[in-house]
Amino acid sequence: MKTVPLDWRQQITHRLATEVGVLGEIIVADALREVGLKRNPPTMEELTGLLRQLRRELPSMVDGARIMADLNRSLVLAPRRGTQP
Repeated sequence: MKTVPLDWRQQITHRLATEVGVLGEIIVADALREVGLKRNPPTMEELTGLLRQLRRELPSMVDGARIMADLNRSLVLAPRRGTQP
């Protein structure tokens, strides 16, 4: 069973902040609200849904495909330390 890193939200916010600054925090908060995610950490399925929503909310001026590939590598595909099922 794949697990979600405990610092999943910080990883997402940090990655978005490198592209859009403080707007990254707003995008993450909006996406969390949109998908109704309240569990911490989310299930892998919930995280995947959140990443899809984030992709839709990213401004067109950034390379959303690259950002999502980076987040998928670090959150979904990477080996886990400090995780919960």
